[in-house]
Amino acid sequence: QALAAAVQGIEATSRGEVGVRSLQEHAEHLTAARGQLGAAGVEVSMASETASAPRAVPIR
Repeated sequence: QALAAAVQGIEATSRGEVGVRSLQEHAEHLTAARGQLGAAGVEVSMASETASAPRAVPIR
């Protein structure tokens, strides 16, 4: 898995697809994505939930 992630990172860098944003911007992006998924009827678990309460998220 680590090798595959490294290859994907190298490929993204060579395509110029690597960007940097603040944690606040990243959080805003995640919040917006969760909102869109929620509007589509997809339940998304939050990272703050405990591991003892896993939820299945359908992949469409």
